[in-house]
Amino acid sequence: MSASPKTTSDSKAATSTTEVSASKAEMVKVSLNLTKQDADTVAKIANETSYSKTDVIRRAIRIEDILLSHMKKGGEILLRNPDGTVQTMMIT
Repeated sequence: MSASPKTTSDSKAATSTTEVSASKAEMVKVSLNLTKQDADTVAKIANETSYSKTDVIRRAIRIEDILLSHMKKGGEILLRNPDGTVQTMMIT
């Protein structure tokens, strides 16, 4: 999965969108333990998207990497709500 920033404009401000896509990489088998709640969340996301459970977890890892890298550089993660308000996403 690679991240490629794109800049788009809307009536409010220029925004940068990071696209996350899969790449052909060597696979390594990993086993992990999840809480029932986390396993249910993975299954829910897989059911709501076209991704397998493995892909859901892979994407989550890549997205976490992008977010952490951005925050280490002093950036913030902002969410725009349907009503147009913006809130800061706190990752703990």
